[in-house]
Amino acid sequence: MLFSFLPLVLIVLGLAIIIAIIIRKFPQLRVLDVDGLPEEQARKKKDKILEKKFDLAFKPLQSGIGIVTNTFEKYFGQVQSKFRTHVDRVADKYRAEYGRTMQERAQSLSPRERARQLNHLIEEGDELRHDDDLIHAEEKYIAAINFEPKSVRAYRGLGKVYFEQERYVDAKETFKFLMKLDKNDDIAPAYLGRVAKAEKRWEEAATWYERAIKIKKDVTKRWLDLAAVYEEMSDREEQAKKALLSAYALEPKNPAILDEIIHFAISHNDRALAREKLAELQEVNPENQKLPGLKNTVQGMR
Repeated sequence: MLFSFLPLVLIVLGLAIIIAIIIRKFPQLRVLDVDGLPEEQARKKKDKILEKKFDLAFKPLQSGIGIVTNTFEKYFGQVQSKFRTHVDRVADKYRAEYGRTMQERAQSLSPRERARQLNHLIEEGDELRHDDDLIHAEEKYIAAINFEPKSVRAYRGLGKVYFEQERYVDAKETFKFLMKLDKNDDIAPAYLGRVAKAEKRWEEAATWYERAIKIKKDVTKRWLDLAAVYEEMSDREEQAKKALLSAYALEPKNPAILDEIIHFAISHNDRALAREKLAELQEVNPENQKLPGLKNTVQGMR
């Protein structure tokens, strides 16, 4: 990587030398003697000479800037096309195996058979992903996308693979594109919230979770994730409490949620809430090994 930037460093050093030469030439331009000419003719002559000198001096500089610009454009173009190149490489693999691309293969099938084969590819990707074989799962999802470029399920699976691989840039690109395919998809903003949470961008994470919840309100985990994000932000205690109670409303007998609310209440010195949920936890999960410790902590609250 270091050596790949060596030509760029040499170009920048070259430009610095050119600028130094130009600066040294400035005194010569300023003392140009045209006082012997008539005033108007002298002014025009001086302007013309100055213009010519500057053109000659800055021509190498402009050329160097062009080289630097082209170098950066080439580099960022390569980064930007990385994902597309990977998709094309998988497509080439299938072309070698089947003698044509997946999309060409799909177009030769009846709609019913096309749907069946697409579903098979996605299910294979799902199974591989659940088995933590993320590399081959990625290939299956990309094959499905080549088979049907607007498959919401394929993009959804691919985005999950990238999230689990902690390839957050790829995950964001995939889920944002998924939202363009289906603006009512609730999975994409939920995962974008998870990406932002993993990167500790709390405001952004809250925005994405709120958007996912607005689309689909009955997913408990999203309320819990949103509460956790609010807890990381200043002045969001009340919102965090509401998010936890929304999760509780969906699963009132879930010991994990009751435990989460009790710990929240303890950390914010909400004795009434802590005692209420502790009693409920004792009822739904009386053999919970945490109960004695929680009971002592709650009783000690003032």
